[in-house]
Amino acid sequence: MGKRYYTVKEVAELTGRTPPTIYRWVNMGLLKAAKIHEEGTKGALLISEDDLIEFYRKNLTCRETFELEKKIELKEILKKAAQLPDHKAGKLLKLLSIVIFECK
Repeated sequence: MGKRYYTVKEVAELTGRTPPTIYRWVNMGLLKAAKIHEEGTKGALLISEDDLIEFYRKNLTCRETFELEKKIELKEILKKAAQLPDHKAGKLLKLLSIVIFECK
């Protein structure tokens, strides 16, 4: 599987910050981002999952880093569950709820 990339809006949602904060981190050189140019637009910024986790490890607490990694993992699990037949998705989500409850 290829590398995962997130938009500024997605990073803001994952981190609980606002898009202007994410842009500020990028402009300050704290968070790496790639500018994707499309015809007729100024381009969009994409941030790799690896760079986002590295930023968290360097700049935020261990707990915040752990929470971000778990959010990314949960997002991927939920995407997969949405593609499963209902009876299999239900089993997966039940297991997931047990894991989340035990981690609190």
